[in-house]
Amino acid sequence: MNLRPVIEQIDQTLRTQYPAGFGAVFVGGAKHGALTVEHFKKAIGLELPEIFYQYHKWLMTTDFDDADVSEQTELGYDEANYAMSLQAILRTTEEWQRLQADDPSREWKSGFVEIASWNSCYVMVIDTEGEIGEQGNVLYWDFKGGSTYYIIYQNFEMLLRTKLELLKENLYFPPASDDAREDFYDGETRRKIEEIERRLNASAIKEVEFF
Repeated sequence: MNLRPVIEQIDQTLRTQYPAGFGAVFVGGAKHGALTVEHFKKAIGLELPEIFYQYHKWLMTTDFDDADVSEQTELGYDEANYAMSLQAILRTTEEWQRLQADDPSREWKSGFVEIASWNSCYVMVIDTEGEIGEQGNVLYWDFKGGSTYYIIYQNFEMLLRTKLELLKENLYFPPASDDAREDFYDGETRRKIEEIERRLNASAIKEVEFF
């Protein structure tokens, strides 16, 4: 497979910098389901960047060892970094589309594609039609009634570049121990993570309020 450089670098970093098993944790649930890229493209009906499809082809076909790393990292880790399968992406996006059709006052937009969900209130979406910011922006949406969209990446490639930088700095996987995990989510380690995210995405980060 002829991969974009950022995907190749993610692959190599996982293979050379991390013990066996971490690559499988990175892939997460992306291999689940029988939906192919071709079927997904037809079903989603929205224009996603080619790098999104390259990335998911890689996730679906890569061969990382699934060795047990539960003593080294929290396996049920930060959902924002957990790779959803194409089947799950399609299912959740279609669910939001149905809810929006039933209640047009909701803030889901017709061009949104959900790619992550966590904390029972936030989803990460690609704004494929530029209805909130620019076309292709990646943003958070608080579906429990918040009044703001948070644009965090200029595009999907910048999301991957940020993942790559965090992997290189050993700041991607939450540690297994309670003390270290607390620091990862709410301490000096979290501040390092946020500094990298801001540095790489300063021109894109924006809050867009809605009422």
